[in-house]
Amino acid sequence: MILRILKNLNPNGSSMERCEKIGNFLGKLAKDQRIGVYHLVMMLAILNKWQYRGTAGVLMMSRRTLMQVTKIRSIATYHKYLKELQEFGYVEYFASYHPRLGSGFFINFEVNKDMVTEV
Repeated sequence: MILRILKNLNPNGSSMERCEKIGNFLGKLAKDQRIGVYHLVMMLAILNKWQYRGTAGVLMMSRRTLMQVTKIRSIATYHKYLKELQEFGYVEYFASYHPRLGSGFFINFEVNKDMVTEV
């Protein structure tokens, strides 16, 4: 999945810039001691869908789709880790109650270093 994320082109920049952007972002995730397996799985699924759709802004995806991809079965677990990703500053989440539209996700590639709790 990570290779597929890195291989696709960015409609708003070169493939190398996009790979560097994603690589730096994943590096920040890896260094943050607050991040666990569920956080990583959710972020990789969001990044994968973002890359696949070539979205430069807000990515629209349903809870059902994200839960299927991440293999998270509990709605409470899904919301817990999504809320923590928001609190940590990695993603902005815009809830939508439309059955087909899905909720909005904005990936914050410019996470402030001061916000990251390193090991």
